Amino acid sequence: MRKINLAKLCIVLFFNSLFLLISPLHARADEPIVLSSIQPIYLIVKELLGDIGKAELLIPANTDLHHYQLRPSALRKIVQADLIIHLSPQAEPFLEALLQDKAVLSLAANQRLKWLTSRHDHSQHHDEHDTDKHDADEAGEEFVINDPHLWLNPKNAEEIVLRVAQWLTKNYPQLEAGIKINSQQLVNKIQVIDAQNKDVMRSLKHRRYMVLHDASQYFQVYYGLEEPYILSLQEAIRPGIKSYRQARQKIKENDIACILSSQSNPNTALPVITSDLAVKYVSINFSGMGMTSYTQFFQQFSQKMIDCLTPSL
Repeated sequence: MRKINLAKLCIVLFFNSLFLLISPLHARADEPIVLSSIQPIYLIVKELLGDIGKAELLIPANTDLHHYQLRPSALRKIVQADLIIHLSPQAEPFLEALLQDKAVLSLAANQRLKWLTSRHDHSQHHDEHDTDKHDADEAGEEFVINDPHLWLNPKNAEEIVLRVAQWLTKNYPQLEAGIKINSQQLVNKIQVIDAQNKDVMRSLKHRRYMVLHDASQYFQVYYGLEEPYILSLQEAIRPGIKSYRQARQKIKENDIACILSSQSNPNTALPVITSDLAVKYVSINFSGMGMTSYTQFFQQFSQKMIDCLTPSL
């Protein structure tokens, strides 16, 4: 028998009591409330629900999950939600004690999603985790997430749409017709963007690019693009002088088409250090910050990647 973790039990009891104080009980109504832990998943759910439900975001876009602390407003959202969608207990450990007796879809438990492990400087390989397991929230070991940017693979986005729609249809049968229409329309929109990308990417597959950190892997692997040169393997760590010197050398030797810089966390040093080299800089939004829908975000992200890889006139 597993020993009860006393500290975890105290946390659960504390937050259960706090929930009762900070939030009125949410009665099960015709309008489901779906809470997503991060912005890209929220955008998918928001577009799926339309006006037949309410999508809520738990963690503000571009928040460092390692240092995030839940506020009372976030706790209120948790207790009011009918469904909570999050990456995994490993990626969001602060949620583990708060999801007792809640309907939860843990994306790490959905093995129909195509997961990639983080690349390392020497091997830079990837593994896909894709089996025939059907239930995203069934018991069993979860896939350990190393690279969480799964939303940049359009097939993953489609799978999330279908899984959320399946849960909504099961628990809100009166909304089945609207959910079916919305989910099919959203999947169709994603597939249109995907088809356009595939058509354009055929001529850009062998173009090399550089990233400040490896957040584009899902997009790059899915469309068969050349692996980028990765300046920093950890997003939170700024490159040093040695890394910048290596970057200059790589640009000279490997005909780098462009450098991708995060829109939310721009690197101001590299443009100065490489100002004498013929290389483009493209600022790109990896998280969907400021976007109103997933298809808007993915369309814009795709166009930025195309702009990066397209030769300058």
